[in-house]
Amino acid sequence: MTRGFTGEPVVGPVRGYRWWRVTPEGWLESPWYSHYRWTAERNGAECRSPGRRLLRRGWKKRHPNGVPGRNCGCGFYGLHRVPAPDDCSGKLWEMDPSTWSGAKGFIFGLMAAWGTVLLGTEGWRAQQGRPLALYVPLGSRISLDGRLDLVLAHYPVPVISSLDELVSEWAPQGLDLLGAASAA
Repeated sequence: MTRGFTGEPVVGPVRGYRWWRVTPEGWLESPWYSHYRWTAERNGAECRSPGRRLLRRGWKKRHPNGVPGRNCGCGFYGLHRVPAPDDCSGKLWEMDPSTWSGAKGFIFGLMAAWGTVLLGTEGWRAQQGRPLALYVPLGSRISLDGRLDLVLAHYPVPVISSLDELVSEWAPQGLDLLGAASAA
């Protein structure tokens, strides 16, 4: 369940882990629902729920402060932690990065988010975001079918080949630092 941020405003972006799908042209896209194509610097989330956009009164009710809406699934998501290999939740975003990042066109990484951010127990949804770093294990570079160079031409971000290094150098802030220790 997503909870609204009730603490003090956070200065600067919030970081979180997420998945992207790499297109044949090397663009990062949201992998499962909207296939939103990301830019390198600033991406603005939109509600892409067709029924909610057609019924403006219902849309405003679900999005009183804009996107993301507390009663909607819209916004860019980020995870508080790296999915563990033994996670058995069946959630798509909890794929094991050491197995899947760089395979079948998926890539795991870290993003920065700002604007309205709704915190939840597993992660958050945000109004604005941009890619910060990508995790591509050494053996996976071939799995991207030569698209890694195209990705880096579009997104000047570090590519980290060690999951431990990604976590130690780029880890998201803890919920306690976000002023929402009770949200966990």
